Amino acid sequence: MGTHVLNRRYIFLLLLWPLWVLGASREIESITFRNVHFEGEEELIDIVQSEEGERFEPRLVKLDKILLTNYYKKNGFLDVTVRDSIIYSRHFDKVDLIYLIHEGQRYYYSGLRLTGNKVITGAKIAEQFNALKPYTPFDESLITDAVRKVEGLYANYGKPYMDVKVNYLYEQDSLIVVLLKITENQTVVIQDIRYQGLKMVKRFLIRRELEVKKGDLYNRDKIDKSQKNLYSTGLFKYVRFELEPVKGQKDKTILNILVQEKDPRWIGVRFGVAHEQEMYYGNKFELSLQGGHRNLFGTARSLSLHLSPSFIYDFGEGKIHNPDNKASLRFVEPWILYTRTPGVLQIAYEQYRPLNSGSFDLWKTSLDIHKKYSTITEMTFSLSAKRINILSHSQDQTQYLAYLQNDNYKVYSLSFYWKRDNRRNLFNPHRSSYTDASLAYSYSEGINTDKQLVTNNYILLNASWQRYQPWRPKVPYVKRGEFTLATRFKTAMLLEPGTKGVIPLNDLFYAGGANSVRGYGEQLLGPAAALDSSGHITQAAGGKLLFLANGELRMPIYWIFVGEFFVDAGYVWREVADFRPADIKFSTGVGLVALTPLGPLRVDYGYKLLRTKQDATSGSLHLGIYFAF
Repeated sequence: MGTHVLNRRYIFLLLLWPLWVLGASREIESITFRNVHFEGEEELIDIVQSEEGERFEPRLVKLDKILLTNYYKKNGFLDVTVRDSIIYSRHFDKVDLIYLIHEGQRYYYSGLRLTGNKVITGAKIAEQFNALKPYTPFDESLITDAVRKVEGLYANYGKPYMDVKVNYLYEQDSLIVVLLKITENQTVVIQDIRYQGLKMVKRFLIRRELEVKKGDLYNRDKIDKSQKNLYSTGLFKYVRFELEPVKGQKDKTILNILVQEKDPRWIGVRFGVAHEQEMYYGNKFELSLQGGHRNLFGTARSLSLHLSPSFIYDFGEGKIHNPDNKASLRFVEPWILYTRTPGVLQIAYEQYRPLNSGSFDLWKTSLDIHKKYSTITEMTFSLSAKRINILSHSQDQTQYLAYLQNDNYKVYSLSFYWKRDNRRNLFNPHRSSYTDASLAYSYSEGINTDKQLVTNNYILLNASWQRYQPWRPKVPYVKRGEFTLATRFKTAMLLEPGTKGVIPLNDLFYAGGANSVRGYGEQLLGPAAALDSSGHITQAAGGKLLFLANGELRMPIYWIFVGEFFVDAGYVWREVADFRPADIKFSTGVGLVALTPLGPLRVDYGYKLLRTKQDATSGSLHLGIYFAF
C-alpha cells in the first residue's frame, strides 16, 4: 500500500515539475550568439527584445528568432536559420539564453530582366528597383516593395487586373537576377459612378471631392485620394469604393461608392492644453464645451458654438487660476472659389486674466482661409478686426496709453501663416521636425484725450524650428536608439515702420514658464512692469523682440514614464533696438513625463543659471500636458 502511495506521489511530482519550471519567474543571466561571422554580438544584442537582467519570457524568444532571421535576410542571407538553446541554473531561477545561427550563403543582387511589358517601358519599371544597387546584398523586402510599385504603375494606367510573377535566376553561386513576367491584361475604363447610403448629403458634395469621373481610365491613386477626401469632409462614418464589372465588357467597370453618414448634429466635451499658439499665457489646461451642425441644409457647411474656460496652477501661490475664457461662434464654408480650400468665419469674445501681465477683454471677428498643399505643408490667410478693452496694465504700459481718452482701441490685421509638420506622433515625436513662420500687418486706432484719432502701423514676424532625432548612447541596460534629442529655436519681432504708437497687449511677446524658459515664472523673463518691495519682478511688461532656444534629452525609464534633462535659453527685449546677447538668460533642470492616453503629463523643475536681483527664487516647478515643445 505504501509503495503504491509513494509511486503516485512521484508520478504527481513528475507531472507538476514541467508546469513549475514553466511558471517559475526566472531572470536572464546571459545572452550569447553562436556561429556568428557576419556581425558581432554588439550589433545583434540591439535587435533582440530579451535583455540580460530582465525576466525570461518564452514569447520574446520566439520574437527574437523572427527578428534575427529578418535581419540576416535583409543582408543577403536567404537561407539563414536561427534556433534557441536555454540553459537553466541549478535552482531554475536563472537562465542562459543562446541563439544558434546558421548563416548560410550570402547572396547579392545582380540585375533585372523583364518580359511581357508593352504599355509601360522597361526603363520606367526599372526605376522602381532603384533601391537595389548591383552587387549589393540581396534584400527580398526591397524586391517586394518594388513589385508593389510596378503593380501601382499599372493600376494608375487603367490596368487593375495585371499580373506579375517573380522568379530568381542564380548566377555564379551568389548572384541573383530578378525575373519579372508581366501579364498586362485589359485596360479598364470607369463607365459609371453610383452612390449608395446617401441621406442628407447632396450628390454634388461627393462629386466635387472625387479625383476621377465617368469615362476616365481606372486609377488606383486617384481613387485612394478620393476616399481620403470624402473622409476629410467629416460627414461620413464609413466610405468604401467597389468595382463592379460590366457584363460582357471586360474593359469597363462601374465604380460604386458606399457611404454611411454621421449624425449632422453633434455635441462634445474636450479637455486639453493650450500650447504654443498663446505661449505668453503659459501651459493652460482647457475645458471646451462645443456643439453644432456639420451639414447645414445638406451642403457640408457647418455652424458651431465653442465655450472654453482655462485653468493654470500657480506653484508659487499654491492656487488654481482662471487666466482666460473664450466663447466663439464659427461658420465653415468647406469650398472657396471652387477649390478644396475651407474658410472659417468666426465671431469671438475672450476674457484674458493672465497671472503676471495686464488684463483685458477682446471682441474679435475673423475670416481664415486654410490651404493644405500636402500631408505635411499648409498655409493660412487671415483677416481680422479686434476691439480691445484694457482693464489693468502696468506703469510701463500706462506711459504709452496715457494719451488715450480711454483704454479701448481697435486693431485690423492681415496675416499669413505657414507650417511644415512631419511629426507622426504629436504626443511623443521621433525622427521628425516642425517648422512654422508667420507674417502679419496690423493697423490700430484709438481716441486721444483731445478726442483726436491716433493710429499705428506695425508688422509682426514669427518663426520657429523644432527637431526630434534619435540618440544612440552606449549605456548599460538601455537599448540604443530609445533616447530622443529634441531641439527648438524660436524668434519673433515686432516692427513699427512709422511713428511708434499703441501696441495691443496680446501682440507683445512674453517669455518664461513651462513652455519657454523653465525655472522662471510664467511670463516673468524680460522687462519688468512692476517690482515688489524687495525688488523682485511681479509683473511683466512684454516686449517687441523674442528669442528662445531649447535642448532636451528624453530618456525612457520604465513603463509609461520618460525622464527629461533640459537646457533652456531666452529673453524678451522691450524694443528691437534694445537687443543685447548678454541679456539672454539660461536655465537647466530635470523632469518626469507620464505618457497617458490623454497625452503626456509632465512635471519639470528648472534652475536659473544666471539669477539676478529681480528673481525671487532660484528655480521653479512646472506642471503641464504635452512636452515643452
